[in-house]
Amino acid sequence: MTTLNPMQRLTLHLGLWAARHPWLAIGVVTLLTAIFCVGLGTLRVDASNNAMFGHNDNAQIDYEAFQKEFGREDAVVVAIRSPRIFTSEFMVRLRALHEQLEAKVPWVEEVTSLANVTYVDSADGTVRTSKLGDRWPDQGALPEAIRNDLLKSSLYRRTLLSPDGGTTLLIVRPQTFVTPAALEAAAASGQSGGNALQHLGQSIRAWHDRLDANLGAGAAAKPVPALSAKGEPTPAQPTDATVEDIDLRSLQATGSAPVRLPGSKLVEFNDAVRRIADEFRQEEMEIHISGGPVIDEAHETSVHQDLGLMTGLSLAVVVVALMLQLRSTVGVLVPVLVVGMSLLATLGAMGWIGFPITVVSQALPPIMLTMGVLSSIHMLTTYLQDPEPDFEQAVRNMFHHCGDPVVYTVLTDVLAFLAFSIARLEPIAEFGLMAAFGSMIGLVYTLLLLPALLRIGRIKHDPTHKNIVFFGWLSNIVTPVGLYCHRHYRAVLLATVLLIGLMIPGIWRIQYAHDVLTWFQPEHVLRRDTMAIDAQMQSSIPLEIVIDTRKDEGILTPEFMLGLRSLQDYAASLSNEHLQIGSTNSIVDSIQRVHQVLTGGSGDALPGTRELLHQELLLFEGGGAKEIKRLTDRRYSKARVTVRMAWADAHAFIGLDDKFRTKVVELFGKDVRTTVTGVAYMQSIGALDVIDSMWSSYLLSALLIAGMLFVVLREFKISLASIVPNFLPVWISLGVMGYLGLPVDMFMVLLGGIALAVSVDDTVHFMHTVMRHRRTEGVEIEAAVRTTLKEVGAPLVIASMVTACAFFTFSFSSIIPLSRFGVILSSTLVIALLLDVVVSPALVTGIARLEARRMDKFNKTKVAS
Repeated sequence: MTTLNPMQRLTLHLGLWAARHPWLAIGVVTLLTAIFCVGLGTLRVDASNNAMFGHNDNAQIDYEAFQKEFGREDAVVVAIRSPRIFTSEFMVRLRALHEQLEAKVPWVEEVTSLANVTYVDSADGTVRTSKLGDRWPDQGALPEAIRNDLLKSSLYRRTLLSPDGGTTLLIVRPQTFVTPAALEAAAASGQSGGNALQHLGQSIRAWHDRLDANLGAGAAAKPVPALSAKGEPTPAQPTDATVEDIDLRSLQATGSAPVRLPGSKLVEFNDAVRRIADEFRQEEMEIHISGGPVIDEAHETSVHQDLGLMTGLSLAVVVVALMLQLRSTVGVLVPVLVVGMSLLATLGAMGWIGFPITVVSQALPPIMLTMGVLSSIHMLTTYLQDPEPDFEQAVRNMFHHCGDPVVYTVLTDVLAFLAFSIARLEPIAEFGLMAAFGSMIGLVYTLLLLPALLRIGRIKHDPTHKNIVFFGWLSNIVTPVGLYCHRHYRAVLLATVLLIGLMIPGIWRIQYAHDVLTWFQPEHVLRRDTMAIDAQMQSSIPLEIVIDTRKDEGILTPEFMLGLRSLQDYAASLSNEHLQIGSTNSIVDSIQRVHQVLTGGSGDALPGTRELLHQELLLFEGGGAKEIKRLTDRRYSKARVTVRMAWADAHAFIGLDDKFRTKVVELFGKDVRTTVTGVAYMQSIGALDVIDSMWSSYLLSALLIAGMLFVVLREFKISLASIVPNFLPVWISLGVMGYLGLPVDMFMVLLGGIALAVSVDDTVHFMHTVMRHRRTEGVEIEAAVRTTLKEVGAPLVIASMVTACAFFTFSFSSIIPLSRFGVILSSTLVIALLLDVVVSPALVTGIARLEARRMDKFNKTKVAS
């Protein structure tokens, strides 16, 4: 009797228990799935910039601290193109639109436009501060002097007005944080609309968002003040309270600690902005809408659409493939039921943990459907081939032949996915963790459900393979090809080495990309609107610089203001062919404006004494200028500089933070503290992490999988050789991408891990079967290769082609990089299949021949001695 290894004994005992107690096994799996499925109520989609990094990431901490102190910088931008901007009729329309946005958009914090922005000029020898819209005439056009003033002033040029005066912006800023009370009040008032079921879902999501925010509050750099239902500080707190003044624990104890405005509320916000803007469209008012909140929403919409499409198509591919191969309804339902329940459990676990569905993890359901069914295919094929009439003995044989290979292949999948967990980008790390979890739960479900469902379904054996279409002729193709490569192993190995070398120039040419706007199709309205706005304003994406002097009134010195002006000039000088900087703004622009009005001098002059600077700032504040709160803190210890740029690939923003930090030290010394943040900076970090995540995860995958192969095959040379057909497909694909100029992006980072996880399954099955025949039967290498190809060749082809076709469904995604990823991944898996059939036989033959020569030499030496 053949001795079973520990893994075979474990899987056999588990499978036999499930076969003997099928209903109990099904009940255990069903109960476990039901527990996990409770988490589906809190599962949400989050494609926002905030989902890119974890709460403990320093970049995220700085970003959230900035937003808590200065408010959101990623507002919705409504751009109006009109030849009549400086006329009274246009201002009437603009003011009406402005007021409608303020009154009817939920969760709005403020709206800024030409109608209400501060304008400083002089009247009767005194400084006058008023709303710019009040200076528009009731009839006719704006005076030429004021129009020229607006087009030249850094306060308005490319912030609210295009240089040609033909485009103006309305900046509609949503609230950053709201209290749970505000969310509950909105739900109770029916502000969100919808039926009772929708309200229940919104309540669950709101509860989850509050819990998630409170759990993450400890990781934030600073606490934040409580807000009223309108988003303003509550009366119990001073209206200008800084984050250092608030005891967050006391707020949490009363349930009034603010939480980030949930994504569902941002959708309401965006919808209201679009609806109101549409009402004001007319022949001479061309309107475009863009900005961070609408870009995030558009990505989430794409995720919702693609998730259902790709999951449905993947399921259809799997079902059709099973029907063609097995011609048995029960044979199709068994794998689908196993993988379906494991998918539900995985998604529920995501809800329990608080992991959202992101642009990356939307690929998880199709991947689990596809890869999860492979284990069932291998086991079912083995079961159907077995001539044993006794059911329990057939189950024994099934687990004896492929129980431990299935377990080992899943464990290698788990290791390949876990390699992504070291990524700094949260969507990639979360994908790796949940894919690993899904693979493990899928393995457990397979070992329990498959024998139980086989017992209940009473699927009959078919040792002649009549019910397995293509099995015979697939074996007749694969076996001769593999044997040919076995007999000409030297030529095959030489060609493999040449192929590896041929790909090196392509690998060297690999380009990287991280541009979330180009994820949309070129005709997408949001992509077109963003490009149209940038053509006039070059201000789609902000970079924020906060300079902290750590002294009260530390910024209120002429020297500091001159340094701030120099920093802005330096920022403007960084424009190049890849980076277009539209404007830079800070408190110095407002001070310059007041000084110009007071002295009648040039717009670049600044007050020369500290006393004069204080007086001019007091005049600016006393006139009711609201912008001051977004430019500095209440102690005047910090200054904020906003650099607005045209949309570009995030690689164009890499290095800007170091340049600005160096320049700040040069201008202000080492005593100040500099924080660089904002959407542009966060995307530049993401671009760098795409590169780091790719190579670090590939290296970790290589080490983990190599270790697992050694454990499985228990022979160093064979394990080392098995790495080649696993990693060579990824090497070829990356090389071809380099030659074709196709970029590596956030989605393509997953290519290596998924391709390794799939291809290693085939390699383990092939190598393990060869070694089993060699060890247990003592046959020659050619006989072992021939028998292995006949046993596993056809199942490997079937499984690989099903997987490749299922992953090809990603090509139907509306997200361009994900669509490209589907084509490349499916091609990589086809290459992996070809290499397993061609290179694996050559590798094991080469190693066997080397061992034989070594033994011959050893024996001759022994005889001679």
